[in-house]
Formats: sequence, C-alpha cells, structure tokens
Amino acid sequence: MRFLKFYLCLLILSFNNFILEGSRSMIIAHRGASGYAAENSKSSFKKAIEFDVEMVEFDVHKCKSNDIIVMHDTTLDRTTNGRGLISEKTLDELKSLRLKDGSQILTLSEVLDVLNPKSSVVLDIKEEGIASQLASTINDYVENKNWNKEQFFATGFQHNELKLLKDLCPFIKLMPSAIFTPYKFAKVAKEMGAYGVCLINIENCFSESLAKDIKDEGLKLWAWTPDESIQAIKRLKKFDVDAIMVDFPDDLKKIFAEIAKQDEIKRQKRLQC
Repeated sequence: MRFLKFYLCLLILSFNNFILEGSRSMIIAHRGASGYAAENSKSSFKKAIEFDVEMVEFDVHKCKSNDIIVMHDTTLDRTTNGRGLISEKTLDELKSLRLKDGSQILTLSEVLDVLNPKSSVVLDIKEEGIASQLASTINDYVENKNWNKEQFFATGFQHNELKLLKDLCPFIKLMPSAIFTPYKFAKVAKEMGAYGVCLINIENCFSESLAKDIKDEGLKLWAWTPDESIQAIKRLKKFDVDAIMVDFPDDLKKIFAEIAKQDEIKRQKRLQC
C-alpha cells in the first residue's frame, strides 16, 4: 500500500512537471534583442540569436527604389543620423546613413542572412503595397536558402496587406495586431485565415474574456507589453498566452525560471507523502 502511494505521488509529480514544461510561452525578440542593442540592427539580431529565442520580430518598409528595408518608423529621424521619409529615399541613399550604433540600415535579405535560419521570423508589415516584394524574398529563401516554410510569420495593423501576402505565400502564418480590440476581432481574424492574434500594449486591450474568445476560435494568442515585470508575465501565463514579445529575452527566461521554481515549491508542499 505504501509503495502504491509512493508510485502515485511520482506519477502526479511527473505529470505536473510535464505540464509546466509544456506551458512555457515562446519568446519573441522584439526588433531583435532591442533592450541591448539598437533596434532592428545587426547587433540586435545577433544578440537575439545568442539568447536562443524561438522567434525574432522586425519591421519592414519599402523605400523609393522599391527595396524592402528593416525599420520601425516611417521616418529616419528617431533611429538614424538622417531625416525625412523612408519612402522618399533610395536604397543607396539609406545605405549612406547610419543607425544610432553606427551600423548600416539593413534590408530584409540582410536580416534573413544574419539569422540564417537560427529562429523563426515575424515580419511586422508597416505599410500597404509591400506584399509582392515580401513574397518574392520569402519564397526565394524557402526555395534556395534552406529556410523552412514553418519559420515565417507576419503581423501588423495592415490587415488587407496581410491577407494579400497570404494569397502570395499560402504557408505564411498571419498574426494580425490589435491595440483597442474591436468587437468580435477573434472571429474576424479567423475569417481572414489568421494563425492567431497579436495584442499590442496589453494594458489597453487584454482581458480574460478576450483571451477566451481568441482561444475558442482555435487561434494562437501572442502579446507585447512594455511591462516585462514578473507580475505582468504571470498575468499573461494565467491566460495561456502562446508567445510573448520582449526587448530583454534573457530577462524573460529568468522570469520563466523563477515562476517555475515558485510553482514547484507549491507543488512539492501539496505532494508531500
């Protein structure tokens, strides 16, 4: 009888450990590991690789010469030594500028070459009229450069452009973004063939009912929040968020480890035999 009780305790503990390991949200490096290096720079992407994250997110724009470049803003002012709109500069003109760390502005191809392919990528589409060029590059890397179709995701507020990209690259997984979430957005995302929903700045839009709506539609739930505290991460884990986008990926790994440690202590107390 004592042996059976001991055996049952081991089974419960093993099952709990399995659930804990399987429940960890994936980590997405926001604009690379942008907490440690200039956002969307070669250094930030290399740092993300060092942290062994599951995914790397970055932003894409089209410049005057129709090349795809990687930058968040529509203008150059905040992140470079230049001024003006990206759309009014050719690639040669953009290459003559420097990011805040002294490095060059990168093209989509250059970012994919840096990642090569160490992680999945999340392309944040910042404007309309860009899907065709994105599809051309993505298909080239899948067909000729050893990238897997499963490694490509696309997000952003340009939902029509996301749908167009899906038409051109049927394998790409769409994660339409939302800040102030409209009524029944989960259903809208499902109808557009999305893989899931990415909630931006969760302080404005995240709720238990919304998380349930998204999950009930069979969609994945991602979140980005400027608050990377253990309290904020615990809240996201409570609602079964599948991936969390952060500037400091290593800190998130530490938080996951701390949460797991606390959970294990609680479980051990319950399972004392």
